[in-house]
Amino acid sequence: MPRTHRKVSVRLPAELLDDIEDRVGPRNVSRYIAETVAENQRRLALREWLDLMDATHGPVSAEAEESARRSWHGDE
Repeated sequence: MPRTHRKVSVRLPAELLDDIEDRVGPRNVSRYIAETVAENQRRLALREWLDLMDATHGPVSAEAEESARRSWHGDE
């Protein structure tokens, strides 16, 4: 059966670990860190894709950004 998880050892600043434990409890630190790292990976992948789109199609124009902002806020 393939393993779905592996154990690692990480050093964190004591204050950061205290903050995490206060937030999620000492029994949920691994899950919290795994979810946080996964979210960071998704953000990095999105940034890479956005950079690729800029390189392929050029940056989004100020007019398109403004139009999207108006649409998002219901100003149109």
